[in-house]
Order: sequence, then C-alpha cells, then structure tokens
Amino acid sequence: MQNTMIEKILWGGAFLRRCTASVLAASLRVIKNIAPKQEWKHKLHLMQNHYMADSYNFFFAPEYCKKFHIDEVSYNIKNYKVFVLNDFYINYFKLAALMHDGKGNTLSDAFPRYGNGINRDCVDEEYMPIRTKTPKVIIDEAVNLALKWEYNYWHFTFSVLGKLIVFEENGFGGKYILFDKPFIHDLVKLIGINEDKIVFVKENDCVFVKKLHVVEKYHAEDYDLLPEIRKRILNKINMSDINNYPKRLYIRRIGDYNRQVENEEEILTLLNKYGFEAIFPDDYSVTEQIKYFYAADIIVCPHGGCSTNALYMRPDTHFVECFSYTYINPCMLETIQPNGIYYHMISEAVLSRADKSGNFRINPLMLEDTIYKYIKQPVNV
Repeated sequence: MQNTMIEKILWGGAFLRRCTASVLAASLRVIKNIAPKQEWKHKLHLMQNHYMADSYNFFFAPEYCKKFHIDEVSYNIKNYKVFVLNDFYINYFKLAALMHDGKGNTLSDAFPRYGNGINRDCVDEEYMPIRTKTPKVIIDEAVNLALKWEYNYWHFTFSVLGKLIVFEENGFGGKYILFDKPFIHDLVKLIGINEDKIVFVKENDCVFVKKLHVVEKYHAEDYDLLPEIRKRILNKINMSDINNYPKRLYIRRIGDYNRQVENEEEILTLLNKYGFEAIFPDDYSVTEQIKYFYAADIIVCPHGGCSTNALYMRPDTHFVECFSYTYINPCMLETIQPNGIYYHMISEAVLSRADKSGNFRINPLMLEDTIYKYIKQPVNV
C-alpha cells in the first residue's frame, strides 16, 4: 500500500512537471516570434526546446513495458535485441524523430545514448511537438531506421545499411522506414533491397505503426558488417570504365556545408602541380562517387560525410583527411585499416578557433610534405 502511494505521488509530480514544461515551451514560442533581435530569438528558441523536451516522458523499450505492465516481446538477431511494441506514432523532424504512444510517452531508443541516459542535445536541437493527428500512412509492421543522424551519408552507411542486411537475412516481413534522400535511394538499391519494402519519410511527416520493431542500442555503429556492405556494393557496380577516372583526387566541400576549406584556391593550385583533379561529390550519384574513390591511388579530403566513400578504396592506396583544430574525428580508421588503406591526418595549426562546425585552413606546406612522400615530385615542373 505504501509503495502504491509513493508511486502515485511520484507520478503526480512528474505529470505536473511535464505540464509546467509544456506551458513554458508554448509561452516561449509566442515570445520568440515577437522578439526584435535575432540573437534573442535564438536564445528563446533553445529555451523553448529545452522545456518542450522536459514535457515528454522518456523510456527505453523495456522500461516502457515495465512501467505500463505490458508483456515484453523481444527477439535477437545478430548483435541486436529487438523489442516489439504495439500502436506507436512516429513524428519526423529535420534532424530526428519521436517514437511515442500519443500520450507523451516517448522511446529513448530514438536518440543516441551516453551511459544509461540519452543525449539531451538531440532533443533540444529543434522544436519537436508530439503530433497524433492525420498520420501520413498507417503501417501494419515496421522497423524505424529514420532516427537521429540517419539523414547523413556517414551515419546511414555505418548504422543503417548493416541493419537492413541483417533484418533481410532474418526474413523480416515488415517495412523499413527511411529518410527520403536521393543517396539513400541509391544505397538501398546497391545492397539489393526492393523499394516496395520501404516507406520513405520527410520532415513533418507522421506515421502510425501497429507493430513497431525497436532496436536496442540502435546507434552503435555496425563495423563488423562493413566488409559485407563493401562487397555487396562493389559487386553491384560496373567497373569496366574505371581506368577513365583520375588517380589523384581532391574532394571539395562547398555550398551549404560547414567545415569548408578557407584557402581552397591555394590548395587547388598546389595539388594541380601534382596532377590532382577536384570534384564536388554532390554533383554525382552515389555510384559515381564510389567509382571515383575506388579508382584513386591518393585522395585528399576535408573531413565530412564524403569521407565515408573511403570504405570503397583499394588496398595500398592513400587517404589524406583534413581537420580543423577544434574538431578532429578520424572515424574512418575502423574501416580504412582493415582494408589495407594508408591513412594520413592533417590538422589545422590555428589554435584560436572555438566552433567545431566552423571553416578552417589547410597548411599547404604540411599537405605538400604529406603527398610528396608518396608522389615524389610534381608533374607540372
């Protein structure tokens, strides 16, 4: 009896907290819209999202079952434990998704986790109101693979492609929910999955899934499945014209992307001496990007999503990745070393930058010293 009373008090306190947070979020949204300065709007936006996130009840799938006295239904495939929950909504946003039961109870499995909790920044980044009205589609059975970061080329390759292969090999009879991005369409075809098994979603879509499969520890990268991904994709691509592609390649990072090379013209002039050609990957299909990387003997690339294509380079080739001083993340090492590719890192020498998403400069002397070791001399002398 005493435990029941304590549970009721705690539930009431949590309910009051969520209601208060929801009211504060709504109020801040109104104030933000009339704020005269852009910097004020931004600060109010972050506060609004923080309180909106506090208005949700977060549970990992087994906690959700225990809390609401639902018999846990789960199974294991390869490295994953998968839970099955009934009657869930999924709201899709610019950077993430909310999987919820329509009553404010949201699955923490949708967000990257650190320790036993979730990365709250993933929720706070944008305004994500729970919606249950007029779902775009009602699906009988599905696994949601359109979660935090899966609109990104690297994260989709490392966290989703392996799961698609494993679910298919396990005979999964439901649908796969994926973000509607051109590169995702390309990669799905390359690994041999029919699009009639896929529901593509975009920002602001809402779907309702009668039988939702939820992958535990979803955001762990599938490094052990990368050899199978590489093999499937390379076997699907016609390489008969591969000798027409350049052997020395520079990857441009321009347009709307952050972490651009500020002194790129200087770098292009230097690399031209050594016979490098430059491409902007967005100008090409995924298949063409992969062929460029597969053909090259040496590639110079600013760190970003396109570094993913180093997965498809040949053994005994060289990948030179460039970083700003404030953001060094050589996440391709797990892929490059097992494939026999030589990895080289060039870091910006400027110590005064603070923004890890900001632009940076490549030291031309450092770059020339790196490539000279393997090319020996310029071709344009």
